[in-house]
Amino acid sequence: MPTIVKLEKKKQKKRVYKKPETPEEGGYDVYATPMWRRMRLAYLMEHPLCEICLAAKRVTPAVDVHHKNSFNQYSGSKRYSVAYDSNNLMALCRWHHTRLHLGNKQPKYFDLDEYKSSHPEEFDIKK
Repeated sequence: MPTIVKLEKKKQKKRVYKKPETPEEGGYDVYATPMWRRMRLAYLMEHPLCEICLAAKRVTPAVDVHHKNSFNQYSGSKRYSVAYDSNNLMALCRWHHTRLHLGNKQPKYFDLDEYKSSHPEEFDIKK
């Protein structure tokens, strides 16, 4: 009777995650937390459409959650209170989120009315 030889399983190394503490070290420790993942998912479920597109009367699914007031400029407990404040979030499509981050100037606080006046072509507004 033939015998079956079982291959040995490779032992996997346990991954160690070093949490960056300062923005200079990467500072994106907020995005790696389960709390942020749950909060982001809950916010997208409540706001499934891009808020900028919606103001322009367009229907576009939101895929990113943007912090209006960036938490990277803070440290300590203030950093986390700003990062996890649901009133500081807005749901955006990929195009608007990229445009906000790659624009000429990144505002410290995002104001939709100011954005409308500076981008009239998106909202069919005549200056």
